[in-house]
Amino acid sequence: MPDSMSDRYARQEALPAIGKAGQKKLGEATVTIVGLGAIGSHAAELLLRAGVHNLILIDDDMVELSNLQRQALYTEKDIGLMKADAIARHLQAIDGKARLGIHTKRMDEGNMDSLLPSMGRDAGRVVLDCTDNLETRYLIDARCKSKNIPWVHAACVGWWGEVKVFPSFSSSVRQKTYQDIFPDKKTPLGCVDAGVLNHAVAMTAAIQVGETVKLILGEPPTEELMRINAWKHTIEKIRV
Repeated sequence: MPDSMSDRYARQEALPAIGKAGQKKLGEATVTIVGLGAIGSHAAELLLRAGVHNLILIDDDMVELSNLQRQALYTEKDIGLMKADAIARHLQAIDGKARLGIHTKRMDEGNMDSLLPSMGRDAGRVVLDCTDNLETRYLIDARCKSKNIPWVHAACVGWWGEVKVFPSFSSSVRQKTYQDIFPDKKTPLGCVDAGVLNHAVAMTAAIQVGETVKLILGEPPTEELMRINAWKHTIEKIRV
């Protein structure tokens, strides 16, 4: 028999920053994950295990053998399956109470309205950018800004990772957007050419999830751009 809810999250509820009230917020939150590759697969598992039961999963890729070096949950039996379908099955096995929205399509200007709905009064909605291309990041950036949805960017290549929180834009203070910080539309070097360490991915995803949990709980997120060096195990915070 599965553990009771109180048993499952007892170690997390013992943390003063979370408690039972914070755990309830996590359970009621909705997180949209765009991209279910290296970072997105780790983030989905960590969020579900933390008690975030409402996950919207977006990816149009299939599982390949080369993914298994760094992409969490996928197995050899998943090769050839759509990532969103495969990861949803594994997440349901971890927690049968998971409520998953599965989209096996690439996000573009034509379907953003359905995939990234308006936040409205839902203070527990957060979008995670776990993609590998600037075009999609610019779309997420513009949509979340226009609809007042907080989002968390994460990327990883080689042994470097980066995470940046873009909180809601409801305040009168001018806040930097992703395109403000990264205006150069030149495609950066990818993992195919530069390679990637699997523990660099795990470290980057863990920090992205940590910032997401803080947003859900109403705690102030980290303002700076975080650069992770997984080879030297250092984190540099850059004010932008």
